[in-house]
Amino acid sequence: MFFPLFLFCSKNSDVKQNNSLSFDVDTELLGNELVLEELGLTVSPPKNCKPLQPQVYKEFLSRLSEKMNPVDSLLIEPKALFFDQQNNILFSVSKINFTDSISTVEDYEKELMKKFSTLDAKKVIFEYKNFTIHQLRVISNDSILFKLIVLQKENFIQLDYIIPKQGYHNYLKAIESSIGSLKSNGG
Repeated sequence: MFFPLFLFCSKNSDVKQNNSLSFDVDTELLGNELVLEELGLTVSPPKNCKPLQPQVYKEFLSRLSEKMNPVDSLLIEPKALFFDQQNNILFSVSKINFTDSISTVEDYEKELMKKFSTLDAKKVIFEYKNFTIHQLRVISNDSILFKLIVLQKENFIQLDYIIPKQGYHNYLKAIESSIGSLKSNGG
C-alpha cells in the first residue's frame, strides 16, 4: 500500500513531489468500470459505492458542496456521484472549469489550502500512467477527504473520495485500487 502510507507518513504541509507512483489494484474491491467519454477517462469506484438517483444526487451535492467545491469562484461540474451507504463512503467525479480569478491548478490548490487551513491538509503531486495528479488529503474531525486533480489532455478532472475518519484504514485499499483503475480513453 505505497500510496496511502506515503500520504499518511508525511509530517509537513509542503508539497511533496514524486515522479511516479504505482498502485496495487485489487479488482475485488472495485465496482463496475465508469467510462466518462466526455472527459476521456475511465475509473472504477470502490466496490459498494452505488450511483445516486438524480433527486438524491442533487440533495447530496447541496449538502456536500463545501467539501467538493470549497472555492466559490470555481465551477465544479459533477459528472458522477457514488455512495456506499453501509460504510458512509462518497466517491465523485467532476470536471473543473477554471475562471478568470482561478485559472490554474496551482491557483486552485492555493485556494483549497486556505479553505482547509484549520484542518490537517497535505499536498502531493505525482505521475501515474499518462496522468499528472495533484492530490490533497484533508483530515477533519469526522472524515478524510482525498481530492485528486487529474490533468487529462485539455480537461481538468476532480476525483473526491470522502471516507469516515474512524476506521479509515479499512477503506484505503479500496481507494488505492480505485485510483489505480484510472485509464485514459483513446490515448
